[in-house]
Amino acid sequence: SKLAEGEDLAANLERLSKLFQKIFDMIVDAEFIVPSTIKHVCSTLYQKANFKFPDSAHFAVGGYFFLRYL
Repeated sequence: SKLAEGEDLAANLERLSKLFQKIFDMIVDAEFIVPSTIKHVCSTLYQKANFKFPDSAHFAVGGYFFLRYL
């Protein structure tokens, strides 16, 4: 319902997917410039979250990293 006249949903989804993949790849490739303190906090957070919420540890670390660091 939000598409403008003549826009293609599949093409928009493909462009969006490629954009997110490019951003994700850039973040992963830049791992070496993330300060060691942030890496330590993320590691500790993962361990603590994984102990209490095993299925949500990655979400906790991802949320922390993106909301606090990026």
